[in-house]
Amino acid sequence: MNIIDALMTILTPINAIWFLMGTILGIIAGALPGIGASLTMALLIPITFYLPPERGLITLIAAWAAAVYGGSISSILINTPGTGGNVATTFDGFPMARNGKARVALGLSATSSMIGGIFGVATLIIFAPIIAAFAMKFGPSEYFLLAIFGLAIISTTTTKGSALKGLIGAGIGLILSFIGYDIISGHLRYDFGTIYLQDGIHFLIVVIGLFAVTQILDFVSEKGTIARAGKIEGQLFEGIFLTFKNWKVLIKSCIIGALFGFAPGVGTSAASLVAYGEAKNSSKYPEHFGEGNPEGVIAAEAANNAVQGGALIPALTLGIPGNSDSAVFLAGLMIYGINPGRDLFERNPNLVSILFVALILAQVSLMVIGLSLTNIFSKITVVPLAILMPIVWLVASTGAYALHNNIIDVFAAIILGIVGFFMRKYKFPIVPMLMAVILGPIAEKNFMRAMMLSDNSYRIFFSGYINWVLCIMIVFALLIPTIRKYHLKRKSLLLNK
Repeated sequence: MNIIDALMTILTPINAIWFLMGTILGIIAGALPGIGASLTMALLIPITFYLPPERGLITLIAAWAAAVYGGSISSILINTPGTGGNVATTFDGFPMARNGKARVALGLSATSSMIGGIFGVATLIIFAPIIAAFAMKFGPSEYFLLAIFGLAIISTTTTKGSALKGLIGAGIGLILSFIGYDIISGHLRYDFGTIYLQDGIHFLIVVIGLFAVTQILDFVSEKGTIARAGKIEGQLFEGIFLTFKNWKVLIKSCIIGALFGFAPGVGTSAASLVAYGEAKNSSKYPEHFGEGNPEGVIAAEAANNAVQGGALIPALTLGIPGNSDSAVFLAGLMIYGINPGRDLFERNPNLVSILFVALILAQVSLMVIGLSLTNIFSKITVVPLAILMPIVWLVASTGAYALHNNIIDVFAAIILGIVGFFMRKYKFPIVPMLMAVILGPIAEKNFMRAMMLSDNSYRIFFSGYINWVLCIMIVFALLIPTIRKYHLKRKSLLLNK
């Protein structure tokens, strides 16, 4: 089946209706904290199970793409990430909303999400066999070093002032990630005799606590609206224009997202945070990040949407899901009796064509729907805080409770929100802490596996060119603050001459 045939199949009236429904449900679910793409698809699978394979799978594809974008809406408007992959969007998206630029930020998000998603699909179509083969070269030692690099680059590049505070924040996050059962041995750690802590603290609880609850506490003594001026400034098309103007950041972030996508277990959260850190590190004006810099929104959203195509590379070619979202989609695929791998491409080429075209259409549809609703969404920023914050708390607490139907999750989010409030007050960055919660289990699991494979020899971390490249990158990441200080000092001396 060629592209035209696949397109005609998707656009038949009944298929188009299901595709559109998946897109709308994905945007709504993505904007609700604690839902996300994985849960959205999991809830749709029992419904799509009774549909023909192509109809059911394009519905899941649309919901997946739209949910990742939908999380940016709440990230920008109320500083509450809808999904873990939208955490980095809050850093500059919400300050833009505070400055009355919500329409611009939403335009940035929709456009960069579409381009990132299409780039991920193009990567999937063109480089699937090559990248899948390269991904097979990554073993436990490589994944451990990759996790450490991600932690190092975020700790040193997202911190204003002392990089030491960033590393301390990362240390706190690692401690949180170690709570519960040891991944390898099964021993309990830091549970303090409570049943609740035996399963650890879920990542989404940390996100809701550190962002939603912390932001509510910040607004307790503030009156007015999120938009400080009480009005919305800037136009939607300004956001679209700025996305293409900053094409270098856009392309780099797309590449980072696709690369993180095909690395199993890393996911959208790490991809968007690393892309944000790289955008800040390479910017001429890194001091403007965190104050409403459009480059920050572009980097985060382009990367997390590019992950989708990248994550499907190992999922469809090797049967290894790149992240939790692709794992759920893989389950939906296998429910129809369709197995990934070479057989999928040889026995079901028509279905593969439909999936690829559906992925591209999903990016276009989420942009069209997202942009058409921007004016409505942006009005949230001029709702009085006295009305808005109780609604934010209701949504956040519902998201925390719905995760396990456990009220203790709500109290855990409150405690983490208080911790985040004081961290902000004393200028300890939250981002490295959050990154450590994401990467801590990945690093620990792969470290233990590498040590078992090497008979407890550390030489395994220095074997092979991939390990050496990653080690050099880690050292460079840790030296970035020193290099930056030297550069600024030298620039100052030149200006004074």
